[in-house]
Amino acid sequence: TPAPTPAPTPAPTPVPTPMPTPAPTPAPTRAPTPAPTPVPTTTTTTTTLGEEITCMVWGDPHIVTFDLMRYVRSDFWREKHRNHDSRGHWGLGQFIVPDFFKSGDYWVVKSSQISIQGRYTRNGGYALRGLAFGGPFLDGHRLVIDRMWEGKASVTWDARSVGAHFRNSHVQVHLSYDRYGFKSGTVTLPRDVKVKLARSTWNHGNSATVDSYIAMRRQPGQDGHCGPADGNTNDDTKAHLLRHWGSQVPRGELLFPPGTSLLQGEVDPEEEGAYSAAEVCANSRPLPEDVQICQAKLNGTAQVIMDAFMPGCLIDVCVGGPEAVEAVAGAASRITEEIIAAGEPPAPAPAPMPDGWYDGGAQKTCDEGCQALGLVCTEEQLYAHNSDVDNPEE
Repeated sequence: TPAPTPAPTPAPTPVPTPMPTPAPTPAPTRAPTPAPTPVPTTTTTTTTLGEEITCMVWGDPHIVTFDLMRYVRSDFWREKHRNHDSRGHWGLGQFIVPDFFKSGDYWVVKSSQISIQGRYTRNGGYALRGLAFGGPFLDGHRLVIDRMWEGKASVTWDARSVGAHFRNSHVQVHLSYDRYGFKSGTVTLPRDVKVKLARSTWNHGNSATVDSYIAMRRQPGQDGHCGPADGNTNDDTKAHLLRHWGSQVPRGELLFPPGTSLLQGEVDPEEEGAYSAAEVCANSRPLPEDVQICQAKLNGTAQVIMDAFMPGCLIDVCVGGPEAVEAVAGAASRITEEIIAAGEPPAPAPAPMPDGWYDGGAQKTCDEGCQALGLVCTEEQLYAHNSDVDNPEE
């Protein structure tokens, strides 16, 4: 019997080679935390809207400054009445609404952001002829409205003539005309600056004057013919205006187009060494008939408006004749409309007032009247005042 064939020895099952265990991923090394950046000590500049203020240049011209306009508005709504001197000036002595009897180019508003210059011209009396706007609030552009007084109002943007109805991304200008030429206009600018213009004529259009009503937000450090709007009426007098803003705008700061300056380096021979007719009228006692003319024309306006416009009316009528009263009536009407449209203002903070007699209203003692204005009556003042009235009890 053959031997059985042995079964093949099976190959041993290979032991699987274990996969190498990967080395653990090392934890990432944390970058060092940087030291906090120190906060700068300066604060971020933000745009804050200042108080809304208004100024009016009218007539020969006379300037109801920003601060004086505050009191006109306040008295208009609160019906305060102040005493008047013999000429009828608005309660605070002569020329409290300052006049400016000079021709040329002057600062109306000067601030770091907003620049407004006025051009005054002369023809017997004086009048506002043009306005120029510039500064950072216009991104360096210049808007000029000139020749208003002549009735040929022209508009230029960066010294380029544009139409009477002009609009771009910065400004809007709208001028209107009648048979005597330029009649009125509105100008809307950035930063809530709005200007209304009006030209009044008489003598069949042969005589004219231009009024400008400027509304804007108070700017830090501003000044000019419209005043600093600082609540202190001591720097809103004619003497202060002439001392600080009586010189023309230097050539390098002029906003009016080159070559159009009226009197740069020149002197009006009638102004040199002699009073103008307007100055003579301002420093003379008015004629009784002129007083009657102005009182009749301003009759029916609010008392404070009549008080504020009476001295300017007397000057303008003295210079321009009885017909000039029409321009005064127009200016008084326009300022009344603007005050009503603006609404009652908040009560102004107590502010220094020029020397003068004040009346806090009927049925008040002198002490009560003074206290209402933030003033104090001394015994000497009371004695001096009482010596001027018939009854010391007054």
